[in-house]
Formats: sequence, C-alpha cells, structure tokens
Amino acid sequence: MDAIECILKRASVRKYQDRPVERELIEKLLLCGFHAPTAGNSRAWQFVVVQNRDTLARMSLAAPGHACLKGASLAIVACVDWKKDQRPVHDNSEHGVAAACENILLAAHGLGLGGVWLASYPRPQVMNYLRELLSIPSDVDPYAVLSLGYPDESPAPKGLYEPDAVHFEAY
Repeated sequence: MDAIECILKRASVRKYQDRPVERELIEKLLLCGFHAPTAGNSRAWQFVVVQNRDTLARMSLAAPGHACLKGASLAIVACVDWKKDQRPVHDNSEHGVAAACENILLAAHGLGLGGVWLASYPRPQVMNYLRELLSIPSDVDPYAVLSLGYPDESPAPKGLYEPDAVHFEAY
C-alpha cells in the first residue's frame, strides 16, 4: 500500500480480535512515531506501551470514549516531556507528539492493524488518571492514548475532500 492509499483508507477502529500484536510490529510502530517532525528537533516525547489486559481495562475508565481499550491488544500512551525541549520558547512541544501519533496510526493501518486516537490532553481529569495509573512523572503530560490491535471491524474512512473549506491565497 502506498502512502496516499494508506492515508485515504485509514479509519478509526475500536473493535479488535483477541490476538496479541507481535513485538516486531510494536517496534515498527514506535520507530514510525520517532520519525515524526518536531519543532527545532526537540523530540519532546515519551511513549508508554501497555499490553497488560488488567491495565488496559483500567485505562478504559479514564473517559467514556476510552471504553474500546478493554478489547485492545495494546495501547501506546504518547506523552509530552516538556523538559526535553531545550528551545528558549517551547510552548508547542505537543505538536510533535501529535505528529508522532498520526505516524503511528498510519503505520498501524499499513501493517494490517487498526487503531483509534483517544484524547487526554488538555483534559486534567483524564491526564491525572493516566498519570497515576501508569506512574507518569508530574512534569510529563499524557497527550493521547492510541488504542491498537488486529481489527475486528472494517469501518469506512470518513474523510472527504471539502472544497468549501479550501481557500487559495487568502480566506
């Protein structure tokens, strides 16, 4: 599958087969995340990989939309590590983490996995719940949870080109 096809055919998957994801594929997903662009090459990220079924079930309680984690094979919690960004102004480190999340989701689709982005940042209640559950340091923010596994559903992609939302040269 080429890059364009991967982007256009990816859809959010919330139902998974009861099948573990191989360590080799997890490493590929993370490698793709690490290849995301970051401002000033700050690379202000940390990733927590969770495969323990009990922990995934507890993570599913973080927010109503996180319920799919109960059936996931794994979750990757992408975090913003603000102290890693040594630029004088580093108030946008979360954008690189967002790019890493998208890389991981696209790589998952390209590898035959399914996944969905579950937001945590900037929701203090969700962030604090995940921080405590996963022993994430107080100066590191859980930005997003990527629920992943072998898909047990085939949702249609929802993205369509919206010409009314495109403006050339000026709004």
